[in-house]
Amino acid sequence: MGIGNFFKTLFGNAKEATDLIVESNSQFAEETTDKAKHVAEDIMDSAEDAFEQAQDAASETLDKAERKASDAINTINEKAAQVKGSAEKAAEAGKGATKASEDSVKETH
Repeated sequence: MGIGNFFKTLFGNAKEATDLIVESNSQFAEETTDKAKHVAEDIMDSAEDAFEQAQDAASETLDKAERKASDAINTINEKAAQVKGSAEKAAEAGKGATKASEDSVKETH
C-alpha cells in the first residue's frame, strides 16, 4: 500500500497544484481584462474630449473666417460705391464739358 499511497498523494498534490494554477491564471485573466476595460474607457473619454475640442476650434475658426469674409465684402461694396459715385461725377462733368464745347463751337460758326 505504500506505493499506492505514494502515487495517490503525488497525483493528488499535482491535481491541487494544477487547480491552484488554473484558479490563479483565471484570476489574473479577469484582473487583466478589467484593467484593459478601464484603459479602453479612458482612451475613449480622451478621444471624445479631443474630438469635441477639435470641433470647437474648427467652429471658432469658421466663425472668424465668416466674419472676415463679411467684413471684406462690406469694404469692397463701400469702395465700389465710392468709385461708382466718382465715375458718375466724372461722367456728369464730362457731359457738361462736352455740352459747353458744343455750345462754344456753335457760337463760333
